Amino acid sequence: MIWVIVIILPNTLNIYRLEAMGLINDKGQKIIRLDLIMYIYWISVYYFNSQLLVPRLLLKAKYLYYVLIVLIMMVISVFADIAIRAILGINDIPVLIICYYRFPILLLIVAAGIAFAVIETQRRYQEKINETDKEGLKTELSFLRSQMSPHFIFNVLNNIVSLVRLKSEELEPTVMKLSGLMQYMLYHTEEEKIDLKTEVEYLKNYIDLQKQRFSRKAKIDAAFNLHDEHVMIEPLLLIPFVENAFKHGTGVINDSSVSIKLETDEQNLYLTVVNKFDPSGKKEKDPSSGIGIANVRRRLELLYDNDYNLDIATRGDFFEMDLIIRLRHD
Repeated sequence: MIWVIVIILPNTLNIYRLEAMGLINDKGQKIIRLDLIMYIYWISVYYFNSQLLVPRLLLKAKYLYYVLIVLIMMVISVFADIAIRAILGINDIPVLIICYYRFPILLLIVAAGIAFAVIETQRRYQEKINETDKEGLKTELSFLRSQMSPHFIFNVLNNIVSLVRLKSEELEPTVMKLSGLMQYMLYHTEEEKIDLKTEVEYLKNYIDLQKQRFSRKAKIDAAFNLHDEHVMIEPLLLIPFVENAFKHGTGVINDSSVSIKLETDEQNLYLTVVNKFDPSGKKEKDPSSGIGIANVRRRLELLYDNDYNLDIATRGDFFEMDLIIRLRHD
């Protein structure tokens, strides 16, 4: 389409110019034929330059060879013009005048070819970079999730051990909940996104397991208020904060307490987790402590960029985490 416009528009203007000069005669028709024949050469120069010379010479810093070939193409254009004029019988124009008209056209076509080749090369390079970044993101997220899963399994198995020792009647429903959690981890964590309802059910089952273990030793409150339970979210994104609260807010701490509040509105997800902890640091430190929070912070950076806010602070003997995520409804 571009070539059609480039060919037709100038020749249309040329016809009007020749009409105004009273030259629409045999010579005028020959001039139009000359221009149309020369367009074949200009088009050949354009593709030869943009597809071959620029990628193989100019972009590889072989400037001398490139300039020499461009000069040769200029000389060829002049001789081609003279030869065609001789064939058509209109060789009454000096060579310098031909050079004056042909050189600017050739320079314009060469410049257009350079621009196209550079833009196309940059586009392909950017596509390659984007694809590399995308694959790197997938790999890194997969690695972070794989780190998170064993950490969670260890905590849940501790719950089962405690129930077995107590010979609790809650053992069977607990095992069923654990089965549901394992199913979630096996079949949903490999998905790019899941609906919020599934993630919340996962959190509720985990909290129920912890309640069975610490109901007599800790005060545990959990509240969920979802505006839209079908909005999509990345799997295993919220559980590390809840895990961390039970890990550091229960056990030998006096008056242990864990409070979890999750709600959403039309735009955002709000998660607040508060747990009591031992400011003296006397509680024995788990070698894997902090793995989940560090990983989820990295996941938030990778997945949400500037669309989230995470605030973690200690207030007296309470540890509070506030997370806001701008939901994506696409």
